[in-house]
Amino acid sequence: MRKLSLALCLACACLCAQAADAPIPLGHYGKLEYNAESGDLLGVEMELIRGRIGYFVLFQAAQGEREDPVLIPAKVSGMTIEIVLPDGASYSGVLKAILKGKTLEAQFANGQLSPSGEKVFKLRRR
Repeated sequence: MRKLSLALCLACACLCAQAADAPIPLGHYGKLEYNAESGDLLGVEMELIRGRIGYFVLFQAAQGEREDPVLIPAKVSGMTIEIVLPDGASYSGVLKAILKGKTLEAQFANGQLSPSGEKVFKLRRR
């Protein structure tokens, strides 16, 4: 019985250590909506990728039509991503996102709103 308890404790400790070191899931997160009345495509897409020197986000917004995508270095800490979008596009500045389940909840530090007028962009993993 004592050996079984020790084995279970050891297994739990290993699983907890793996969960703490687990990287944020790479992949595609987005929310695009088509407005049939106006023919506009609205929303944001982000692709989180890892390169040799760290994480990157391929960011693309659509406000009427798709804008040019931008590749941006990303700071990743736990389940949090931070990027700085360059000036000159429809979205710019610091964007912080937290992964909650299969959804990235992103928010601009300067208060920019999503195409639907919300402060928090909810981008589902695809």
